[in-house]
Amino acid sequence: MGTLNPDKWIPKIDYRDRNRMKLTFKLDKEETAAYINFRNQTKPDDMDEGVFMKATFFLGLSTLETNISKKITDELEIQDSEVSIPPEEDAPENE
Repeated sequence: MGTLNPDKWIPKIDYRDRNRMKLTFKLDKEETAAYINFRNQTKPDDMDEGVFMKATFFLGLSTLETNISKKITDELEIQDSEVSIPPEEDAPENE
């Protein structure tokens, strides 16, 4: 089975009227075979291929967003754990 290689992709983004967008990208033979294999193994029989593609695309975006958010949260926690607040020195009391 082929692997996806986004480095070779040249996406076409077409902004349309009524706040719509069309995304187009071409897959090579190996990528096409990988997609068809994935689709054949995972798409429910009663689901339209267009709906399947949209669901797959948005699930991928959601997963990517979750992974990025977790990495940011983890990095912030690491930074917080590295920050040390020096103890307060005994200040003279005002009399």
